[in-house]
Parts: sequence; structure tokens; C-alpha cells
Amino acid sequence: MADMVLKSKKAQSGKNGIVKDDNGYYKVTLGALNTYNANGIFYKVDDLQRLTGPNSVIGSRIQNGLLRAEVDHPDFTGLTGSALLNRIFKIDLNNVCGHIKSVEFIDQGRSEQGWAGYPIYVVKAWVKPSGPKADILQDALDNEDENAAFSIRSAVVEKRIGSTIVRNVIEISTYDYVHEPGVPISSQWNAAGIEH
Repeated sequence: MADMVLKSKKAQSGKNGIVKDDNGYYKVTLGALNTYNANGIFYKVDDLQRLTGPNSVIGSRIQNGLLRAEVDHPDFTGLTGSALLNRIFKIDLNNVCGHIKSVEFIDQGRSEQGWAGYPIYVVKAWVKPSGPKADILQDALDNEDENAAFSIRSAVVEKRIGSTIVRNVIEISTYDYVHEPGVPISSQWNAAGIEH
């Protein structure tokens, strides 16, 4: 039997996965909207301007320098109604690993098949390790062989359209640092200049 060698996509591409500014912020891809997540659920946005404007949760947090990422998503088990919404929007300062200084929603100029009129938006950001769990994110971002991944935390209205589960995003709370990305491209290796 021949030897088997498994390599990461980054190792195969030969590209450096670290893009960093002078203030210690790293360029990452946080996710995408109007596309499917890793579990085949479609995350739909009807009005990006309203969702990201100054009166939105994410818009207000960005403008005021208060958008923070936690390590992993909160445990929503057993939460319903207002308790669920409160935890979606609450940032646990004891679990913060990073500060997000800017977020860009980039229209890809195309839609998923069957979803005409809903342009795919890739979400890129500048993130800096910060807070009591900053070292966890810092280690991941500085390790060229580790792919720091992110996932959206949002309030949604979920319904089934045919065989597809659709989550209509009503508000974005933040993006959390997670073990595996919510949307396959939601990671450090998919920052500017290293897309695959």
C-alpha cells in the first residue's frame, strides 16, 4: 500500500493565511448570507440595509466599538421566548475572545440556484484578540496551520420551503469564534488574498 499524506487546503495552496494590520487586527471571513450553512440550512436576508444600519444591533455595536466575539456560541438548550432572545443578544464578558472593529458585506454578484434576487453576501471583518479568552483566539490566528473559524449569532425566523430549512435573519448579534465554521468559507484562511 502507498503512503497516505493528508494536507490542509492552505498547505496545498502555498499561501500565507495571516493578514494583519498595524494595530493587531486580523482580516478574516466571518460568514456569508443568502447561502447555505454547513448543515444545508439557508440563511436569508430580505433587507441588508435595515439589518446592518445604525439602528440595528450589529450596526450600533460597530459604530460604538462594542462588537465582541465569544469563544463558541452560548448554550441555548432549553431557552425559549424572551430568555432565548436575551441570550442571543447578551455578550458574556467572561467569555470574550475578540473585538471586531469593522465588518464588510460584499455582494458576490450572483445568487444560489433557485434563490434569484437574493445576492450572496460574503462577510469579511477585522478582528483582534481581546478579553479574558483572547489567548485562545490569538493562538489560532497566529498559527498558520490552524484555521480560525467563525459563525453568525443571530435572531431568525425559521420555516421550511419545500425540502429546505430557511432561516430569515432578523438581527445579527455578533459572530463567535467556533471550532468549525457555520458557513464553509467562514475562516481566517478565506481572508483577502487567500481565497480558494
